[in-house]
Amino acid sequence: MIKKIIKFFTSNKFVLTATLIFNIAIFISVTFFINTLPYYFLISIISFIATGLVLIFSKEEPEYKWPWLLIILFFPIYGIAFYIVLKISHGSIKQRRQWQEIQNITEGFLYQDEDVLKEIKEERKIFTQCSYLLNKAKSPVYNNCGAYYFGNGENYFKAMLEELNKAEKYIFMEFFIIKPGILWNQIEKVLIERAANGVEVKLLYDDFGCLDRFPRNYFKKLKKNNISAVPFNKIKPTINPFINYRSHRKIVVIDGKTAFTGGLNIGDEYINKTSPFGYWKDTGIMLKGGAVYSFAVLFCNNWKISTKHTIDLNNYKFEKGTVQNGFVQPFGSSPLHNEPIARNNLIRLIANAEKYLYVTTPYLILDNHIAEMLKLAASSGVDVRIIMPGVPDKKIINLISKSYYRNLLEGGVKIYHFKPGFIHAKIALLDDITAYVGTVNFDFRSLFLHFEDAVMLYEGEVINEIAADFSQIFEFSEIVTLDYVKKMGVFKRALGTILRIFAPLI
Repeated sequence: MIKKIIKFFTSNKFVLTATLIFNIAIFISVTFFINTLPYYFLISIISFIATGLVLIFSKEEPEYKWPWLLIILFFPIYGIAFYIVLKISHGSIKQRRQWQEIQNITEGFLYQDEDVLKEIKEERKIFTQCSYLLNKAKSPVYNNCGAYYFGNGENYFKAMLEELNKAEKYIFMEFFIIKPGILWNQIEKVLIERAANGVEVKLLYDDFGCLDRFPRNYFKKLKKNNISAVPFNKIKPTINPFINYRSHRKIVVIDGKTAFTGGLNIGDEYINKTSPFGYWKDTGIMLKGGAVYSFAVLFCNNWKISTKHTIDLNNYKFEKGTVQNGFVQPFGSSPLHNEPIARNNLIRLIANAEKYLYVTTPYLILDNHIAEMLKLAASSGVDVRIIMPGVPDKKIINLISKSYYRNLLEGGVKIYHFKPGFIHAKIALLDDITAYVGTVNFDFRSLFLHFEDAVMLYEGEVINEIAADFSQIFEFSEIVTLDYVKKMGVFKRALGTILRIFAPLI
C-alpha cells in the first residue's frame, strides 16, 4: 500500500498535474492581487524544473524536449496543460492502447515466407535492411511481385485509372489530401461506375488534409453511390490528444492484385494541370502480386481505427504474381509503434551505403543523429546527395530546412535544388542495389508523428528505372554551395535557426 502511494506521488502524471494546479492558483491570485506577482514567477521556475525533469527522463528525442521546455517556461499554465492533454492524459493513454491493439491484430495477418528470407541472406546489406522492418514493423519481404516505377504524376495516375477501371471485387483508397478538380473528377467517375457494378469501394481520407476542400457533407453523399467514405482521425470541437497524429499515407489497393503508393496526393498540381510552384515533380510505384496484401493490411488497420468496424482480411488475400528478379518489401510507420520505424529505416539506409546515397525530399528537418549519420557517410567516402525544391511551397518550412544546409555542406553532404519547380517526391537510391519509394518526408512529422507507408526495393530492373530518373533529376538541378548559404543574409539565417528550435512541433 505504501509503495503504491509513493509511486502515485512520484509519478509524472501527479507531478505535472500538481504543478498545473499551483500555476492556476497563482495565476488567479495575480489577476486579483498584483503583489503576488513574485510568487507567480517563483512557481513558474518550479514548474519549469519539475516538468523539465519529467521531460529529461522521458524517451522522446532531445529535439522534442527543448521546444516543450521553452513553452512551459514562458507559458507555464497553458504549456503544462497542453503537455498533459497530449502526452500523459488518461484519454491519450487509453486511445493509444486501443489503436495499438488494432495494429497488433492487423499485423498478425502478415507472415514471412522463409524461402524468400533464405535467398536474401546471401546479400548481407539487403538482409540487415529488410530484417529490421520484418522484426519491428512486421513487414514481410516478397519475391513474387512486379514493381513498376513512375517518374511523374501524369503517368502514375493514368496507370491508376486504367487499373481502377478493371476492378471486379474491391477498391481501397487512402489519401492525406484529396482536392476537387480534373483529377478527382476522373477518379470519382470511375469509383461510382465500379460501385454501381457491385465493386466494394472504401475511401479513407485524412480529415485535416481534406479540411474545407469540399462542400460540407460531400463525402457523406458518396454513400448514395455505394462508396464508403470515412475520415481518418476526425477533427472535433473537443480536446483530442491524438489530433496531431495524421495519416500521410497514399494507398490504392485493387482486387488484391494491384497496389499503388508514392508521394502523390489527389490534386491537379500532381498532374501539372495547375502550376502553383512551377513544375511539380513527384514519383510513385505500382506493385503486382504478393506484396499487394501488405497494403491491404495497412489500409484495413486505419479503417478499423476510423470506423471501429472489423474487416475480415481473409477476404482480401493476395493473388500471387509472376516471379521476377529482385525483392519488394512494403512497410508502414506510425506513432503507435514502439520506435520510429520510418526514421530508423532511414538510419539503416545511410549506414548501409558504401558508394552513394541519393535522396529527394520536399522538406529537410532532421534530428541531430540523422544529420551526423549523413555527415559520417559523406566523410567516409560515400557520395551523399539530397535534392530539394527549387521553388518551395511553404516558405517558413523551407527557411527552417535551409538552416541545416551549412552544417551538412561543411560535413561533405551535397545538396541540390530542383530548378524547374517543386520536387515533392520521397525516394532514395543507394549503391545500385537498394531503392525506396514512399510517403515519408525528411521531417519530424513524417519520421515521428504521421502514419506513413513506403516500399523498399532490392535488386531488380526497377532499380535501374529509379537510377535513370535520378540522373534526369540531376540534369535539371543545381548544386548548392556555402556561398549560397552566405548570400541568404544574416537575418534569414538567424530566423531559420530560431524557428528550427520549434520545428518538431510544427
